[in-house]
Amino acid sequence: MNQITDDVKFTPLDLSAYANAGPEAGRSAEGWRWLPGGPLVRTLRPDLAALLTGFPFGKRRFWGIPFTLADPAANNGLCWLTISGDPAANLPQQVIVTLPKPALAGCLVFAHCTDVEGPEAQIGELLATYTIVLANGERVAWPVRRRFEIAARQPALGTQGYATVRHDEPRPVRLARSAREHTGITSDGSPQAYWLWAAENPMPDQPVVAVELAARHADIVVVGGITLARDSSNPLRRSRRTAVRIALLPPGKSTAVPAAASTASATYLPEPEVVAVPPTGQEHSVSLSVDLGQVVRAVAANPPTPETWQDAPVKGWGDAPAEVLPQAIYAEVYAADDAGLTIRRGAMAWEIPWRDVAAGEARSAGGEARVQVAHAQEARVRVRVVDADTGHEIPVRVHLRGPDGEYLPPRGHTPDVNANWGEDIGGDLRLGSTNYAYVPGRFEANLPVGPVYAEIVRGFEYAPLREALTISPGQSELRLALRRWTDARQRGYYCGDVHVHFLDPATAALEVAAEDLNVTNILAAQFGRFYTNVEHGIGSLAPTSTAEHLIRIDSENRHHVMGHIFLLGLRQPVLPLSSGGPSEDELGGWEKVALADWCDACRAQGGLVVTQFMPTPHAEVVANIVLGKIEATEVRWFDFAPYVPPGGHWGDSPFVFPGIAQWYRYLNCGYRLPAVGGTDKMSNGMAVGALRTYARLGRQEEFNHEAWCRAIRRGHTFVSSGPLIELEVEGRAPGDDIHLPAGGGTMQVLATAHSAQPFEFIEIVQNGQVVARAQAAPDGLSARLSTNLRINESSWLAARCYGRGKMWVVWPLDIGAHTSAVYVTVGGQRQTSTKDANYLLTLLEGGLTYLDSLAVWRDERQREH
Repeated sequence: MNQITDDVKFTPLDLSAYANAGPEAGRSAEGWRWLPGGPLVRTLRPDLAALLTGFPFGKRRFWGIPFTLADPAANNGLCWLTISGDPAANLPQQVIVTLPKPALAGCLVFAHCTDVEGPEAQIGELLATYTIVLANGERVAWPVRRRFEIAARQPALGTQGYATVRHDEPRPVRLARSAREHTGITSDGSPQAYWLWAAENPMPDQPVVAVELAARHADIVVVGGITLARDSSNPLRRSRRTAVRIALLPPGKSTAVPAAASTASATYLPEPEVVAVPPTGQEHSVSLSVDLGQVVRAVAANPPTPETWQDAPVKGWGDAPAEVLPQAIYAEVYAADDAGLTIRRGAMAWEIPWRDVAAGEARSAGGEARVQVAHAQEARVRVRVVDADTGHEIPVRVHLRGPDGEYLPPRGHTPDVNANWGEDIGGDLRLGSTNYAYVPGRFEANLPVGPVYAEIVRGFEYAPLREALTISPGQSELRLALRRWTDARQRGYYCGDVHVHFLDPATAALEVAAEDLNVTNILAAQFGRFYTNVEHGIGSLAPTSTAEHLIRIDSENRHHVMGHIFLLGLRQPVLPLSSGGPSEDELGGWEKVALADWCDACRAQGGLVVTQFMPTPHAEVVANIVLGKIEATEVRWFDFAPYVPPGGHWGDSPFVFPGIAQWYRYLNCGYRLPAVGGTDKMSNGMAVGALRTYARLGRQEEFNHEAWCRAIRRGHTFVSSGPLIELEVEGRAPGDDIHLPAGGGTMQVLATAHSAQPFEFIEIVQNGQVVARAQAAPDGLSARLSTNLRINESSWLAARCYGRGKMWVVWPLDIGAHTSAVYVTVGGQRQTSTKDANYLLTLLEGGLTYLDSLAVWRDERQREH
């Protein structure tokens, strides 16, 4: 195998004996000086103290290059070799560094800087000359010019060097943890900068015996370290980011022996950053690093085939995170010519020269690892996505995948989608391990020549497209067509997501069109001191709305004990958005309003009040449902961690979800509470409309937001994560009332469901219990259930369907749908349940207990209210 060492590449010089200045050595009453009696240290602003703290010392690696930087704590407070051409500076004008022994150098790398630039500084002026003395007596000299080969330790805006780089190399960010890291780039952020410059030696075959540093200007030149590089290529100059495919022999088949530790690596810290390919922590997990460069991204290669790609049961909703050990890796790397790409698996390690990789293909000495350049040829392709029936371009959600399973984002979209809460939301999506981009009907992508796999999605009523493509050399055009398999609007159904946060209305216009949503309620909300979407104008239709895709800015008003409610169809804001203290209200918050106040204010504007998904403590929600102030409830069945293991389910069906059981309690007590669906989208891990409301308007009723809300009030709704489901009870639909005489009767019940995603069962539910069940058709895309039910007492009936396939949103979601209830009254008796009523009364008691014991009041009048 290849021995992994890097001390043969570089020879760092120890300048401790030549150091004549230090960060503490020159402190005086006048301010900081570079050394006693030397020049004052400059500052960027007169009101700032001139400090020299923040420089790194000791044995360090900058851009993968080892440097020996004198440590002032161990060198009498001195750490820098400083020179100046000003005779009054009390600094030498020339210093000759003699090497302990002659050494070959293809180039020399200097870690140096100037002080903060003075007002008379001129770009390009000669500050110093660096010269090497060779063993044969010849000399090679280089000019060191301001902002070319050297720059200031604290540069002013726009004053970095042209041929030099800061010592704190930019590195890739795997997971963004701060605002600036959303760029995918981070660095040490050192407050002081050494600038690295590589001087290429035209006579690399002659050993270097000395380095002469001569000042040519009054300004100070500070040298912290000098390292000789054996290779003639510039170690600071990186290749372009190159896609590579790494194939590994299976564990147990390798003949390699464990890699010896590199003494240089152990001495000059930090090591090159190691990128682990999941899963980590296993005996044979794989990691990559490169000594003179960066591994930008690395994922387990998962090459699709046309058969596996097209045969996926659930299409367009992501893939579960991979849990298998990779035998191949797709990585994107940039590196210097002399870099080594190190591959580790368990105790084994191989280093492969980057030069060999960049040439096209390289292998480890024993053949255990093979690295090939991927995407050797690319085509810049203009893609059009059209409706197959009309030929019109349509916005869609797209995932393009390369031959190794790598994501190929459309131009202008990131390959690394940030799915953190409340951050960087819009335009991109990450579902499980799969990234998507929202695009209009026409976009561009750089695609590798050869096999490419496309997945195109547009809501629930278009059949998702999964197609294996072949990109030809020079190809510039690609046309893909989606076909609408059903149009629910022809039956009066319009779909919407009532629960969306953070999304900007302009971005929402693209996303909701791509997800084929007719209504989207972006809810302004308060999270402690954090307010969102208020600036978009609560109580208004967004100017980015269209007649087909309505985007409204409404609000979610929240209390941590009393409950959360959506105020939809507002004309003006209903404030405050939160009450009662953390976590919804700010720290130190008090009881400002009752939920009933919010409900009344919304209803006075003609709005619709919906309670947020249950269960929550929602104590006052009970009272407002009883009083008829809350008119609908959010119904959902997300698999929330840690209650459901990854890839698991709530129980025998997704409707075991506790919130649905709580909805059933209200229905059992006779409260007519229609179902609505929403996603609670608060990150790029949730697709808008993944769980949505279908509301059926009346015949001849024109579609608008008010009509859609009226349909919800009437209970003409179902909630879906894919299937379109309908229920008829004696020809009546959800939301309708049926009256039977005392003693009841037998009723004909028919439920049907159709879907572009497979499901398994369809069921009829009476008072929360399944009373009839049927399997879906063999292809899983349709189901029909017809039965006669004997109804002896006042009841509610609903239909639901489900499968075990997952939508890999941030909280995975089983494929399913649930209708609102049909209400059957027998003998004029209101439906009730003593057991469920006692449960709801207990919630009311809990709310009163909170108000009497823990609630904070501004005054007694407010408490009485």
